[in-house]
Amino acid sequence: MPGGGVPRVPHGRSCVGMNGTIFTWDHSARAILVDALSWLEGGGFVVETRPHDLVIALPGPVRDSHHRAETFAQCGAALCTAWIVLRVLGIEPMVSFPHDADRPDIVAVLGTAGGALSTTRDWTRYLALCRVRTCPPGTTTTPVSPRALAELAARICWPRATVLPARPEWGLALRQLGFGTFGLSALLVLTEEDTWDDQVLAGAAVHDLRIEASTSGIASDVVTPVTLRPGMRARLPAALDLPGVPQAVVRVGSATPAEGAP
Repeated sequence: MPGGGVPRVPHGRSCVGMNGTIFTWDHSARAILVDALSWLEGGGFVVETRPHDLVIALPGPVRDSHHRAETFAQCGAALCTAWIVLRVLGIEPMVSFPHDADRPDIVAVLGTAGGALSTTRDWTRYLALCRVRTCPPGTTTTPVSPRALAELAARICWPRATVLPARPEWGLALRQLGFGTFGLSALLVLTEEDTWDDQVLAGAAVHDLRIEASTSGIASDVVTPVTLRPGMRARLPAALDLPGVPQAVVRVGSATPAEGAP
């Protein structure tokens, strides 16, 4: 099982909705949350449960912009994962960004708007948490159809984040900027601004997109513009006429084992 962040899930805590206690963080609920978080890579986050909400926090000081982008992306993935867990536990979550001077390490809080029965789609997404697929060595990939790309993009509903399928005319510009897409299709994750909150929401949208791709049997990987050569990220909006700040390019494709692969 891949290693994840540091889940701090105390025993005996309750998640309380508008109409009273919805469920208690008992051993079963705790096990579901911890297991789901353990599938995340990186470990750049901490998850805590409190009596009325669930907290996503930084594991320590952020060193620089590169480290911050990676850490906030991982916090966003943890936020997305915790949201999915709350849904299968029958909770309707809501996200907020408290900017608490006493807890500057907290980047996001998941509260509850009440109870809501989990759906088949909630469970499908939960089961996909352990099946987020990259393109392994020894495989060939084929691009995803424009219709499938549009359907994937339409499923992502995080606030202040937009997912755009790459247009055919963007191909040359993407390659020149270092986003090679040979055998793959691309989706861009944009945010309205470039605040820390936006970077967390972008991380949630990216992970959500990869989960949705997994439920359709599609492999994916991620290129984050902020981690590329200086100036590249600033060139993306103008080069592609984007309606927001580029936070990530998610490349997706149908993976087929190479001939003779085991």
